[in-house]
Amino acid sequence: MMDMVDEAPIMARYLIDQPGISSRRLRGLKASLTNTFFEQYFASKFMVYPPFTYAYYRALLEALIHYGYHFVSFGEVDVERNDQVVLRHDVDLSLEAACALAEIEAACDVHSVYHVLLTADVYNPASRRSQALLARIRALGHRIGLHIDPAALPKDPVAMQERLAHLFHYANEILGPLDSYSMHRPVANGEMEYLKPQRLPFPTPPYADDDRYRNHLVYRSDSRREWRHGDLLTELKTLRSYSLHINLHPIWWTEQAVSREEVLKQFLFSQHIAAEQYLCDNLSFYRAAIVAQAGS
Repeated sequence: MMDMVDEAPIMARYLIDQPGISSRRLRGLKASLTNTFFEQYFASKFMVYPPFTYAYYRALLEALIHYGYHFVSFGEVDVERNDQVVLRHDVDLSLEAACALAEIEAACDVHSVYHVLLTADVYNPASRRSQALLARIRALGHRIGLHIDPAALPKDPVAMQERLAHLFHYANEILGPLDSYSMHRPVANGEMEYLKPQRLPFPTPPYADDDRYRNHLVYRSDSRREWRHGDLLTELKTLRSYSLHINLHPIWWTEQAVSREEVLKQFLFSQHIAAEQYLCDNLSFYRAAIVAQAGS
C-alpha cells in the first residue's frame, strides 16, 4: 500500500497540469504533500470536479499501478483476490477517442478492453478507417469486446436471441475474437435478463454485467462525464481492499479541460468534417464546388 510519500509524485504531477496555480504556490503545496491537512485540501479543492483530461487519466493509471492493482480481463477475474481491476471502455461515439486512450494506457504498460457498438449511427466499425483504428488498439495489447444496444434488438425474446446470434457472429468477423460483451445504457434499458449468457442458447464470451462481476467487483463509471461516488483518483484511497470494475467512455477524455458540452460540440464538428471528406472523395461535382469556393 502507498503512504502519502508514495502518493506525492502522482499528486504533484496532477497539480502541475492545473491552470491558474503559480509556481510559488505549487512549491508550497508540494512541500506539504506528506501533511494530512494537504490530503484533505487537495481532495476538496482540486478534485471535487476533476477535469477529464489525459493528464488526469495518466495519474489515475499510475495510482492504480502504485496501489498494487493487476489489470485483468473479465475472464481472468479471481473472486478470491482483492487486487484486480478490469478497465473497460464503452465506445459509444468515437473510435478515434478510444485509440487516444489506448495509446496512453500502452505507454503506462496497462491493458484494457474496448467494447464496440455494431449498431451505432455515428461510426461504422467495418469501414477502412475504423478497421485501422481497431487494428491499432489490438496492436497496443488491448482487447476488443462487443457493446450491445438493446434498442436495436427485437422486443420478442425469441427474435431477440436470433438477432443476438447473428450479432455475435458478425462481431467476430468485424471485430475479431471477442474478449467480453456488455449492454449499452443499462439504467435506461433495465436488467435485460435475455442478454445474460445463461439465458442464451449459444456460447458467448464473458458478460460484463453478470452477477459474478457485480457481486465481487466495485463498479465505477464516468457516465455522463461524472463520478457519481466522488472523484475516483481521490476515492482510490478507500477502495484499496477491493477489486474494481472501471467503465470509461473515451469520448469524455480530452487533452485540455473543457466542458462536456464543448466536448460534444467538437465531436459534432469532427463528424461534419468526416462527412464532407467522404462527399469530396465520392462526388466529383461536390469536390469541384468545394475547391471553387476555397479559391473564391
